[in-house]
Amino acid sequence: YNASIIVYRFRWRIAGNPNASKWLLDGISFALKIGTFELSGTGMAGEQTINEHLYQELQFALDLKFRALSKNFQLGVFLYKGEVSGPVDNFKYRMFGFKLAFIPAVGGLDLYNIRLMAANNLAPNLAPPDASVQNLRIFKWYKTVTAPLSVPADRRMNAWRPQEDSFAFGVGTAGAFGGTKALLLDMFVFGHHSPADNAFMIAMELFLLKSQKPVGFGVLEVDLNAGKWA
Repeated sequence: YNASIIVYRFRWRIAGNPNASKWLLDGISFALKIGTFELSGTGMAGEQTINEHLYQELQFALDLKFRALSKNFQLGVFLYKGEVSGPVDNFKYRMFGFKLAFIPAVGGLDLYNIRLMAANNLAPNLAPPDASVQNLRIFKWYKTVTAPLSVPADRRMNAWRPQEDSFAFGVGTAGAFGGTKALLLDMFVFGHHSPADNAFMIAMELFLLKSQKPVGFGVLEVDLNAGKWA
């Protein structure tokens, strides 16, 4: 077996500005492997002041791998929580996610990359609307932003912004018949509501012969506020 733990800078206040953070943990990661059992995780705790508002945040993610029934399994969870306080905004925000890499044959259909997420008082950092009829803001955000549905490697949740009275959800999976990935169809459904946006997206991507890039895709995106779809 082997184990490791890495701390990416731990700081605490010993003197000076009484309003400064009492302690900050830029990041921590650990890994444990015993035979075919592997457990790893990352985390971060910190706070910062932006425009006279104090943001206090905590993130952690766990990933588990093991072998059972002659199959390799992998599952993970992550939690992102924070609170903002100041002269204007005072609220808490949360995000929870779950992923499962593989479920063998359900009625002859193997399921891959099963993921679920839910967020409260968090809104996706979408690009501003433009004049394009087929803007597809959510799909572009989903495909171009680094790790939109998990804690990214640098532990910075730039894909999201705290927004009171907002929520978001996502669910997706990929399926293939015959125990191979010769033909893999991936589907993801995502919806979000905030004071400025109210929309949802259904996206499908087709992969052939274990290709890393899709050979085709289809997207339906509906803007419920504007009454438009693409």
